[in-house]
Amino acid sequence: MQDLYSIFTLPNNLRVLYLPFKNTSSVFISLLGKAGRRAEKPNEIGAAHFLEHLSFDGTFRRPNAFKINKFLDEQGAQHNAFTHSETVEYFVKTLSEKAEFGFEYLSDVFLNSTLDDIEKEKKVILEEHASQLDKPDSVSGRRFLKLLYPNLNIGRDFSEEDNNIANFNKDLLTRFRSRLQVAENFVLTVCGNVAKEDVLGLSQKYFSTLPSGEEIQFVKAQFEKEAKIDVFHRDFNQSILMIGFKGFSHKEKEKFIYSRILAKILSSGFSSRLYQKLRNQLNFVYTVKANTTTYSDTGYLSVETKVNEDKLTETNSVILSEIKRLLAEGVFPEEIEKGKNMLLSDFLFSLEKVEIYAGYHSQQVLFGGELLEVKDYVEVVKKATKEKLMDVANEIFTDSPKICILTPKLERLGNIEQELAIISKH
Repeated sequence: MQDLYSIFTLPNNLRVLYLPFKNTSSVFISLLGKAGRRAEKPNEIGAAHFLEHLSFDGTFRRPNAFKINKFLDEQGAQHNAFTHSETVEYFVKTLSEKAEFGFEYLSDVFLNSTLDDIEKEKKVILEEHASQLDKPDSVSGRRFLKLLYPNLNIGRDFSEEDNNIANFNKDLLTRFRSRLQVAENFVLTVCGNVAKEDVLGLSQKYFSTLPSGEEIQFVKAQFEKEAKIDVFHRDFNQSILMIGFKGFSHKEKEKFIYSRILAKILSSGFSSRLYQKLRNQLNFVYTVKANTTTYSDTGYLSVETKVNEDKLTETNSVILSEIKRLLAEGVFPEEIEKGKNMLLSDFLFSLEKVEIYAGYHSQQVLFGGELLEVKDYVEVVKKATKEKLMDVANEIFTDSPKICILTPKLERLGNIEQELAIISKH
């Protein structure tokens, strides 16, 4: 995988990231910006997601969703948009020879939305949220973030957004768009089989009118310091157990990579520690997964599994005991090598997709700091030592655990004080 890229800035301060990707027949064009939930003011709760929806309902050139979609379908293009805690992303993927079409489409929906179908979109989003509340992973995921980041936009749940939707009107959404959809908050990424000079010319042609403005500064994230447990009830067949520890931000690149190796050692593959214990020996679970999540100024490591309610307390104890054993005994050479190889496989295989390759680079450009190229990422992984991994393990797992449980009936997770103290006693 080549690490050949160019970054240039248009006169309006919009950064353009060009990533040649020759072994493809496509061009992926993305606008990634710091305009997600963390950018919302109290009266704007839910506005980022709402504005994303409205962008596809009609522009001055194509006044309704049908005309926009017909325009896309005629060119065989793919498109979508996503709203996350920190970012929004609008993208289109076209055949290489249709790159200009992609630029035209993306600039039109992003710059020229009429914001007219507000009442219709309120109903659509409420239905979308209702569908998410029928999904155990979605319900527990939002509740888990609320436990890790109390009273912050990162940890906001669906009900808070639903309750504010009635207050949305064109004036509020126009002001929200004017404040956040400015060149300084976004990166235009073009990745695929397209020439650099074409990217520069098309970027200037279609995005030079994006207004300049003040770059957003998020309220600093405060991660929950105390040990906490949150048990809440839904009538699903299985219980969901999520355990969280403080992790690392985008800027702590090496530590974040080491935390990913540790996550692989804990739970990746059939021979991992937690998989062996919980599935192969105890037969409690079908799968268990340690994940790492990173934001611009914070992050976390989580361990998640699904289990029958009568095995919840014991499963939680096993996970915490295995983490405590890792801290006490350290990691072994053979599992370090396995963890490295599994991380590199996941990372490099994913970058064979033009969208993932673009996203890896654009996130780094958006949030500043030095861009860690793919080859350098690989080098960091290969040079990870037991000492470095254990330094990071101690930094993560001596944080007090935050435990979130979605379950049908259980009111109490065994001896709560014992469960929350099991790590800190090390």
